[in-house]
Amino acid sequence: MSETQTQGSAGVARIGRVQFWVGMIFLGLCFVLPFVVAPVIPFLGFEQNLTVTLVTISVVSGEVCFILTALLLGKSFVKAVKGKVIEFMAPAGPISRRRYQIGLVFFVLSILPLYINAALPYAGFGTDDLVWWSWRLLVAGEVFLVIGGVALGPRFWDRLGSLFEFATYGQPIAGETAVVQASDQIESP
Repeated sequence: MSETQTQGSAGVARIGRVQFWVGMIFLGLCFVLPFVVAPVIPFLGFEQNLTVTLVTISVVSGEVCFILTALLLGKSFVKAVKGKVIEFMAPAGPISRRRYQIGLVFFVLSILPLYINAALPYAGFGTDDLVWWSWRLLVAGEVFLVIGGVALGPRFWDRLGSLFEFATYGQPIAGETAVVQASDQIESP
């Protein structure tokens, strides 16, 4: 394969071998830096200011690596990866009742750590214990939200999103069929 870009059979620009592997390294780093390196840094024993600085640099570097991935591998590759992730996290078919119930439990539990975190200062913890518990509670809340969101599936999110759309009374929500009874219809003046 040559290092120059040529048009492939599907109209997608082909990239060179070196460019591909450098892009794949950046793709790996965009996940490793914020999701593996950043959570480990607080346990390495650095001073608090240095820890915060290193975590921030790690998270921001992950974002920069994603942008470099998009530049090196192209928009079509990033769209393909995004499509695979969405396909994995949001299956096309309907979900089971049990999965829906589990998703709702995790979705509601994601709010609980926020209230517990707000009550911690009144529970008599010292400053170090308070920071230790607060960080873990907030991470647990985020993990519960992600698990619940994935388990609930795309139909739940469509319905939740429709709460924020203005719809005239009696009109069906996008993707839903309406059952309108004679007593539900509004008389026009």
